[in-house]
Amino acid sequence: MSGVRGIKINLKIKKRTGSVTVESAITLTVFLFVIFSLAYIVKIFFIYNTVQTSLNDVSRNLANLSYFYHITGAKAFSDEINQLAREAGLKLDEQKNVIVNAIDSFNSFINSNDRSSQPIQQPSLETLIDALNSGQDLADLASDIINNPQEEAKLFMRVIAGKLNYEMTNKLVCFIAKNSLKSELGKRLKITNRDPASVLGIKNGIKGIDLNQSSVFGDSESIELVAKYKLEPFLFIPGLNLVNRVKIVAWTGGRGTSGKTEKDDVPNRTSPNSLWEDYDNTKLYFERGHLIEQEYLKMIKPDSRQLLQGTVFSTNTGVPAIDAYICKKSGRNSYTAELYDVFSLNPFLKTYSTRPGSMESQIKKHGKRLYEAGIPKGLQDKEISKIRRIVVLVVPENSEKVVDEAVNNAKKSLEKYGIEVILYRGFGEYIPEENNQAA
Repeated sequence: MSGVRGIKINLKIKKRTGSVTVESAITLTVFLFVIFSLAYIVKIFFIYNTVQTSLNDVSRNLANLSYFYHITGAKAFSDEINQLAREAGLKLDEQKNVIVNAIDSFNSFINSNDRSSQPIQQPSLETLIDALNSGQDLADLASDIINNPQEEAKLFMRVIAGKLNYEMTNKLVCFIAKNSLKSELGKRLKITNRDPASVLGIKNGIKGIDLNQSSVFGDSESIELVAKYKLEPFLFIPGLNLVNRVKIVAWTGGRGTSGKTEKDDVPNRTSPNSLWEDYDNTKLYFERGHLIEQEYLKMIKPDSRQLLQGTVFSTNTGVPAIDAYICKKSGRNSYTAELYDVFSLNPFLKTYSTRPGSMESQIKKHGKRLYEAGIPKGLQDKEISKIRRIVVLVVPENSEKVVDEAVNNAKKSLEKYGIEVILYRGFGEYIPEENNQAA
């Protein structure tokens, strides 16, 4: 009997051992699946964030180039050349060569100590357009240009100065943007000899990133880059489609003066009471922003009696985020300071009318910059007992309630940081030019 009992016990032990082995195998499989899934999720977040930060820098670089094109006077110069060319019947490339040669001269002056750099012969705009129409890869046509940031900037100037139709301008600028994106990805991954997009795991590398849904100055004022791409499959997990998007406004508002002469800064006035119509209907957004900022600061400047009593007012702040400050005595040796950031915004422009939330974002952005700004040099030797940081948004007089909603929402977000927001309606009404024509 003991022998039979022993056999039964051994069989039970073997069954238990077998069940433990099966359970361990199942548990290990589930554990590995969870680990690989988490690793893939982390990889997705890393790829997405890397592409997003790179795309942000690309859009910022394009906006800076457009700003340079505007503020140096090249835009006005281009318009004059275009007008003269139409009158003289010059070809497209003959017009643009005048501008590009001017840029060449500027670069030669800046790089006068570097005799080794030789100018690169750029393909004509007509050649680039023909290449686009035939479906040719521009990277093959302009391989020397895309590896030279200076030549890339010249190509951008040439395209913007070209007054091409929207579709062609969009494709050419997206070509420049894709090359810049490759460069930015390479910087972040510290890669020079390989395709950084392929290293990230993007299918087909940089060529697999599609920017066709991007919009470059589609509403005459903004750059929106949309990058679509697919990740390579990861083990048993199929490839995933991702989309990164960034939108930035160019040429609107800001500090500094245009490279044009004062006479050229003032357009033909269509309305004696509206700066908005005078400037925005002719797309002089920078001039409008700068002029309205100056006019508003004149309004808040203390009168001569207050200045004689010791109140200090200055627009020479030395801090980019601060347009002006007012410093008043609050005690024998203490002062109260008011720091102002003034900017204008036209809610009737497509950038804001189609996306009202972008107005709130603009206010918050100015509030954040003002919050992080340092104290102007003129106040550093004073004992400041209280600082008021004030963001002033100036809009047309006929702006609708959507502006008030954006301001109220921004106020709620910024008040915890001690940022005040003032909404000022002034300097005339704005009626879009197309509405005037329709009427």
